[in-house]
Amino acid sequence: MISEDMNQQLTREISPEGVKRALFSLHPDKAPGPDGMTAFFYQKFWDLTGPDLIKLVQNFHSSGSFDDRLNETNICLIPKTDRPRKMAEFRSISLCNVGYKVIPKVLSLRLKKLLPDLISETQSAFVAGRLITDNILIAQENFHALRTNPACRKKFMAIKTDMSKAYDRVEWSFLRALMLKLGFAQRWVDWIICCISSVSYKVLINGSPRGIIRPSRGIRQDPTQGREIINILRTYGEASGQQLNTAKSSVMFGHDVDNTTRNTIKATIRIHRDGGMGSYLGLPEQIHGSKVQVFSFVRDRLQKRLNTWSAKFLSKVGKEVLIKSVAQALPTYVMSCFLLPKEIGSKLSSAIANFWWKTNENSNGIHWIAWDKLCTPYSEGGLGFRTLEEFNLALLAKQLWRLIRFPNSLLSRVLRGCYFRYSDPLHIGSSNRPSYSWRSIMAAKPLLVSGLRRSIGSGMLTKVWEDPWIPTIPPRAAKSLIDTRDPLLYVNDLIDQSTKLWKLDRLQALIDPADIPLILGIRQSRTYLSDGFSWSHTKSGNYSVKSGYWAARELSRPTCDPPFQGPGVLALQAHVWKLKTTRKLMHFAWKCVSGCLATYQRLSYRHIGNEKGCPRCGGPEESINHLLFDCPPSRQILALSPIPTSVHIFPRSSLFYNFDFLFWRGKEFGIEEDTLELFPWILWYIWKSRNRFCFENFKEPPQETLALALQEASVWKKANTEEATDPEPLARSVLLPSSAPRISECQIDASWHSEDTLSGHGWVLVDQDHILQLGLKSSRRSLSPLHAEIDSLLWAMDCLISLGITSGAFASDCSDLISILDNQEAWPTFAAEMASFRSLVCFFPSFSIRFLSRSFNTRANCLAKKARAQNSLFSHVSSSVPDWLSLAESLFPIS
Repeated sequence: MISEDMNQQLTREISPEGVKRALFSLHPDKAPGPDGMTAFFYQKFWDLTGPDLIKLVQNFHSSGSFDDRLNETNICLIPKTDRPRKMAEFRSISLCNVGYKVIPKVLSLRLKKLLPDLISETQSAFVAGRLITDNILIAQENFHALRTNPACRKKFMAIKTDMSKAYDRVEWSFLRALMLKLGFAQRWVDWIICCISSVSYKVLINGSPRGIIRPSRGIRQDPTQGREIINILRTYGEASGQQLNTAKSSVMFGHDVDNTTRNTIKATIRIHRDGGMGSYLGLPEQIHGSKVQVFSFVRDRLQKRLNTWSAKFLSKVGKEVLIKSVAQALPTYVMSCFLLPKEIGSKLSSAIANFWWKTNENSNGIHWIAWDKLCTPYSEGGLGFRTLEEFNLALLAKQLWRLIRFPNSLLSRVLRGCYFRYSDPLHIGSSNRPSYSWRSIMAAKPLLVSGLRRSIGSGMLTKVWEDPWIPTIPPRAAKSLIDTRDPLLYVNDLIDQSTKLWKLDRLQALIDPADIPLILGIRQSRTYLSDGFSWSHTKSGNYSVKSGYWAARELSRPTCDPPFQGPGVLALQAHVWKLKTTRKLMHFAWKCVSGCLATYQRLSYRHIGNEKGCPRCGGPEESINHLLFDCPPSRQILALSPIPTSVHIFPRSSLFYNFDFLFWRGKEFGIEEDTLELFPWILWYIWKSRNRFCFENFKEPPQETLALALQEASVWKKANTEEATDPEPLARSVLLPSSAPRISECQIDASWHSEDTLSGHGWVLVDQDHILQLGLKSSRRSLSPLHAEIDSLLWAMDCLISLGITSGAFASDCSDLISILDNQEAWPTFAAEMASFRSLVCFFPSFSIRFLSRSFNTRANCLAKKARAQNSLFSHVSSSVPDWLSLAESLFPIS
């Protein structure tokens, strides 16, 4: 139920900052309004549009209404099929006015914080941190139990219901009554009803709005036994306007329920479809038998999508975008719950590789490089495609991570009851007849364990010699200094419980000296905190699929890399993506360096054609280097170009040397960087000129080829130069507060260096630019710069509390620090520090922290650096500037 405090938060005054935050949380380029304007226009010209938007939203707050014209919405119909014939084959997109969008956005941002307390844990949508895959995995366990569990096979059944047009049928009167029943304030309810009931629609037909639709219900946006069951559904339907879709609903019985009972129950509840063979939330209801056959729909769906693309003439750049954003993302939903069989994964990769290399619909093209090599990162010479097997494991590892991080979630409780009732997911053996979804999750356990680190709270659950708690990559247990060690020694035995500091004498007696600085960098919580887990491959300690994929790739690497031979081809391939040119020309340069250009020599190596000589000059072999640098027409173009050429310097007979010269070495000979940046266009037009000669029998003059290359380079550079003069990204320059200090504000900073043994911390309490107090302190080096920033905040809070100052206004030049305080759950690495923060923040009636540009935080920065430069541990707090800060008189003027 909604409390009075919650209602006050929901209906409080709307500040200009709240309107600004709502506007900039809208995607800048999605769904333009009827006037053709997207949110980007209002964000770009906030200085002009902001006052009017603020006035609009604040008027709505005070009056509870707005002009109905603001909610006039166009509907754009996007066809789902090539030849749509029914309305169901169109996807409708609402095109709302940006001014209207801001109003519900302000309301939704307020309501978002309350949703976890309002929405049942069985509902996976709408609440941050919940995933729809939770419902899928729970359903899989239920389906599996009905089929295999003796306790469920005779007496249990599962009913899957589908509500017909669930969003479109919601009665507004029902919605109003429901919100009032939940305790929402009348004012809030009126705002919501106003937003959803004032809408009118026009449908875009051939780009022109037609007709007018005024709905009377619906809230769609841009996108238990016997008769009692049916009575409940009927009563609910009468109240809400929703209707059970019996054609899509089904019932699944335990494996041993007799047919007579089945038929009786079906007739009673009026659901006649048998469950088990259909799908639930887009995935098969039952996973048994041949997994290749069960998951063949993934392959068929991908192949169908690739076939529609193959009919189009796509460049490599276009194909790269489609593969990364669509093709490799298409099986993500399935792979988040299940481990795809290797045969399916291989066929998916093969289909994507064929699409990448093929040049037309009727051929598979030439696979110049193995797909596995293309799946390496740009920095290693590849194209950054994902290997589906490792990506599948990374997605499943996230499910296991969530079981560890949120042991009281509904999914975790269900799986605990099935598989690890008296243990945890990391320390269980084989289970009796587990479901395929559970076996899939367990397949990712080696990956997760490889980067999992014990976060020390009380230390009572972490074994010193067994658990990975030392903050290295990968994490590991502590190294012992002695041969005989106590296997039951826990980390809490190394902590002084009264001071919450490490027992240095015990560490020196037991632990390898190399580990002691790392241990001393682990800060203790001031209050009791249970030991937890963090992921060592992200700064936050929170597992991400991206970092999990990287870890999976590292695990799959060979233990020993082959010895390095020949020129640095990988370095050349990696540098291609740093060129200042178009993406198309980056791909062309990568193909040249990688040997993927279809010259006659390269084709002959593939047994394609009998010729390998140069068609332009008649040379014996048309290699890539010959085509671009050695062929007489190419030499003429290079000689005419601004790039200086010399017989003994450039170009040479080595392709790799020539690219090395253009990438780096040319600067050593005094060639300007702007001149060298022209080479991608020049080489591209040499290639185009060669193709026109081979396929059109047209011999292009070198001067004309060079002129075209230089003209296109000039146009591209001019366009990008103009774009580079734009201001900083809007989201940063507008959302962050100004640099003007508030009244009595504490500005903090830290100084950290990996080679030093100490960290430095500094803070300055200012009042209208007058220094009231300052402090600086050195401490044992923190684990990272971000840890040092948090230590600075905690120490500054300690100092202010001891001085009796509880204004609670802080400023920092570390945006990550502000992010941590705003969403502490998402940063498990800092769990101990956040527990200490929560114990201190209660002393500040109104705590706040804002971002302060580093250029305006020079005082605190100076103090932190001075503290780190000391050779010993010390701290200093004063209301006056000490003499030894005389070098910083400009920062600390002495009045």
